[in-house]
Amino acid sequence: MNEVVFDQQYYDTVMKEFGYSPLEFESISFSLGSLTKEDLQRQWLCHMNGTSFANASSADERVIATTGFGLSGTPHMGTLSQILRALRLQQAGIPVQVVLGDLDAYNGKNTPLDRAHELASVNFKTFY
Repeated sequence: MNEVVFDQQYYDTVMKEFGYSPLEFESISFSLGSLTKEDLQRQWLCHMNGTSFANASSADERVIATTGFGLSGTPHMGTLSQILRALRLQQAGIPVQVVLGDLDAYNGKNTPLDRAHELASVNFKTFY
């Protein structure tokens, strides 16, 4: 197995491969809570308005990081990854809220509303 190095070349390749616009996203050049710039760079590729958020946080202004995921099926590694990143931010002193999106399953995947509510109920019990 080849070792993956998460350096600028890697991120440039990801940006090009998936069509992300470097004009809309910036590389991480700030710390956040007790997370260093390098900690953040290991966890996230880029940000949008993150510098303003970091500045507000370091100035003791009220901030909150919001993340979320849809409940269109059984939680998987992607779900776990989002939860772990939210926990890392929280442990670093950043307030975090998680939004559980049950209606995106209904709207985006033609899941009946009663099934979307059922999935929300099961996942709510899983995470809380």
